[in-house]
Amino acid sequence: MSCFLLFKALVLITLGRNDFVNNYYLVPNSTRSRQFTLPNYVCYLISKCRKNLMLQRLYKLGARRVFVTGTGPMGCVPAEHAMRSKNRECAAELLQDQRRRFHGPFTWL
Repeated sequence: MSCFLLFKALVLITLGRNDFVNNYYLVPNSTRSRQFTLPNYVCYLISKCRKNLMLQRLYKLGARRVFVTGTGPMGCVPAEHAMRSKNRECAAELLQDQRRRFHGPFTWL
């Protein structure tokens, strides 16, 4: 029954947003931000996505309609908005720049 449901379902997967916001920017001096420069962190994330067998596992379980996206706009997620915005405006060009860096190499999917 669960395989049938997965076969009929549209599986949505979004990659990258939590990796950047929660693991790189949100916590000052986070482990990842100390370990990697931003360009190297993008390469690291892409390599982790390539090695991840999640899509193959979903296929073996019966999923046939899988929609994978990269990050959406990130500057206005609540935590980043609270930490980085000035005058309660969404001002996070740095986050949008790293999102664009991630999307270039991400198109291999």
